[in-house]
Amino acid sequence: ATYNKGINYKPKNQSSFKHISTSTKLSIPTNGIRSIATTKSGDLWVGTEDKGAILISANLDKGQHFAPNSKDPYSFCDSLVNDILQDSNGNVWFATNNGLCKYNPEYSNFTQYRTEKNKTLLSNQVLSLFEDEGGVIWMGSMNGINYWNAATRAFKHISSATSPQMQNDDILSFAETPNGDYLIGSLEAGISRYDSHKNIVAPYNLFDRMTEKEPKAISSLLLDNQENLWVGTYDRGVFKKSSIDQSVANFNTTSTQDSDSTLSSNAITKIQSLHSGNIVLSTYGGGL
Repeated sequence: ATYNKGINYKPKNQSSFKHISTSTKLSIPTNGIRSIATTKSGDLWVGTEDKGAILISANLDKGQHFAPNSKDPYSFCDSLVNDILQDSNGNVWFATNNGLCKYNPEYSNFTQYRTEKNKTLLSNQVLSLFEDEGGVIWMGSMNGINYWNAATRAFKHISSATSPQMQNDDILSFAETPNGDYLIGSLEAGISRYDSHKNIVAPYNLFDRMTEKEPKAISSLLLDNQENLWVGTYDRGVFKKSSIDQSVANFNTTSTQDSDSTLSSNAITKIQSLHSGNIVLSTYGGGL
């Protein structure tokens, strides 16, 4: 996914990348791509900067465009898509700047969730999506956290209004710890830890020493298969906290650990773990 050059993809067993854009045979309505997600069937959902969502078939031979329509309550929510998630039940969710959307494949339409429509969200500007081990869907917004349990079908909320220890309500990222707590990344106040058993939010310090400067703008969080914590930021690269000795390493454009540790950009958009165990970082302006 690129800001203004469409989609790049690498076919299996080929060494070069191919492209999908407004000018290719399989064309898309815009080259501004904000988010992508593959489904269990191999289809590709694409979230755009200004044209809604696109569903591209697994064999890349056809695409379907979904745009907002104020006259149709089952149309897509908004032109800008911040995040996409397919949950463990196969539902596809979209975080947009005008609410949360869930795709209804049997009708090829969407269920819209908005603050004024069904009182489910703290804010219509939904920034991030995350599913925990129990199947609960967590949504970060500009006014705090919404979470939805498929069993009860109820939305619940966490914000500074109900949890004063939560220092910033602009929520960008989540991670679940082995003991069932949640790490929450914010835009301006670093990481918080939510104790789901006691329903308590508290600041989480990445460093043990108070002399170290904690990162503030937390764009992505990941606990890898060895329980190391990876923290992506908008301005300081990525941090890795070891599960063994709790030491913290910072990788950025001027990393001095070794030359292979230097990043192409300090602005991290997403951290993902591959099946191989390798960690992949996407950046603003610096590629992968």
